[in-house]
Amino acid sequence: MVQNDNSEERKWLKKKYSMLVNRIKTKPSYKDVVNHFKSVEEFIECWLGKVEWWLNPQIDRISNDPKLGYSPSNIQWLSEEAHREKSNRERASLTDAQAREAFYRAESTWALAEEYGTSQATIQKLKAGISYRWLRLRGD
Repeated sequence: MVQNDNSEERKWLKKKYSMLVNRIKTKPSYKDVVNHFKSVEEFIECWLGKVEWWLNPQIDRISNDPKLGYSPSNIQWLSEEAHREKSNRERASLTDAQAREAFYRAESTWALAEEYGTSQATIQKLKAGISYRWLRLRGD
């Protein structure tokens, strides 16, 4: 296989794949990356020429449905700014009442995210008191 014209893109995609595989250790939903792509080469071939890699986009799931995971049809590549805006919208979709309830529940952040239809990161930030919107819950 000739790599002259796209060797930098291949390196970038390989690095993204490695990063995702390494995240399996801390984020169970990333195991879907391995389930959908049997190898780094399969991941590279799927995305080669389809991603504006020189802008260093972030991989993002279109739907947080765990059944879809990181399947190619559920992946989009977003700029850092667009990814941040999407995350902010997801946090805004959680009402104060839901946030208060989730804050005090003992279930995993993954289970709560699925139940409330938001991202695991949103629930994790809520429980850690990182998200400014819900900091007041820690004082209740």
